[in-house]
Amino acid sequence: MNIRMYIYILGKVLLIEGALMVLPIICGLFYGENQIIYYIACAVIYMAIGYLISMKKPKNMIVFIKDGCIATALSWVVLSIAGCIPFMLTKEIPSFTDAMFETASGFSTTGASILTDVEALSHVSLFWRSLTHWIGGMGVLVFLLAIVPVAAVIFAIARGFGYNKYIEAWFRSTLASHQQIVDVLLGFVNSYLVHTQSGVVFGIGLVFML
Repeated sequence: MNIRMYIYILGKVLLIEGALMVLPIICGLFYGENQIIYYIACAVIYMAIGYLISMKKPKNMIVFIKDGCIATALSWVVLSIAGCIPFMLTKEIPSFTDAMFETASGFSTTGASILTDVEALSHVSLFWRSLTHWIGGMGVLVFLLAIVPVAAVIFAIARGFGYNKYIEAWFRSTLASHQQIVDVLLGFVNSYLVHTQSGVVFGIGLVFML
């Protein structure tokens, strides 16, 4: 277990989260809200701690599957804990449990909320809450961009040899208990193939036209 690498990654995560808090701070400055004081304090502290922790890169940065899973899980926890503190400091969500749930819901793109009136939040907190959902959505997008092209290449090769139906049947039998996931993934793969083929044809056409 490469603990030094985990600390380095978590330092980078804190550094990035502190930098992202600059956006709601700008929003708070625009509306002249006093809550930005807490966001400024959190942003400075997070960036300082993150910089100090990740200042020295460990020599061993080889990431195995287990290391990747642990680092990802710890990153989500750190993101959620650090992200919920401004809600508590502004007293808009004073309970740690509620603030943690609200933040984790955003970063995990769950969409659940403990708030009965979201609009009652200050603009700076509302912006930060919305930003957590956007960041969480980007995480899902990166995951799809990592998985879909690989699956698309496999299906494209299989389609070229006429084996795409066999590959799809094997895929569905392997994940028989998760048919909805299979349908969504296959939908993304087919859409990816259609759009990339269209893009290639369009690009070749432009080359010949020019």
